[in-house]
Amino acid sequence: MKILYYFCGEGLGHTTRTIAAGTQLAKYHDVTFASYGYAKEFLEKCGLEAFEVPSEIKLVGKAGALDIKDSILTTVKRSSPTSFLRHVSIIDKFRPELIISDSFYFPSLIAKTKHIPFWMVLNQTNVEKFFSEHEESVRWIGNAVKKLNNSALSGVDKLLIPDFAPPYTISSHNLVFTPKMIGKGGGKTRCSPQ
Repeated sequence: MKILYYFCGEGLGHTTRTIAAGTQLAKYHDVTFASYGYAKEFLEKCGLEAFEVPSEIKLVGKAGALDIKDSILTTVKRSSPTSFLRHVSIIDKFRPELIISDSFYFPSLIAKTKHIPFWMVLNQTNVEKFFSEHEESVRWIGNAVKKLNNSALSGVDKLLIPDFAPPYTISSHNLVFTPKMIGKGGGKTRCSPQ
């Protein structure tokens, strides 16, 4: 099977779990990776190759703390319609039978229009909590992001949560699922309904 495996380039958590999962999948399937920045460079230092793709977001921080306002402004400034077209080009070139994405959303929209199965790997669905402690304008953006996030995740074929089984789960406080998301994982799904 041809698998196109996207992973978010913000932080190395997505990268390291992509390397672990992708290396195992590559034993049985034709796997190609796609990412950007230092995450892509790290993957390549580990002996794997990846398509260069534009980022969806750019997280900005100071002294190890996320600055949500600067992150929003930087992401908006760097956004371009041609970014989306780059993803379409890669998917058309590789012609995957399955797209797996670790926290990268653009490919889910393209996969849906091209009828390609899409699996999302993520350990956080409760994105609005990043916006909740800010002034009204930032909270409003958080509500819009929440709606986009829930819409995208409701349309995926599988949600894969890389975590320990209860009672050792470490990311449950970050996971809130809509009714349309429940049942997209393997086995029993434990979550907070929204």
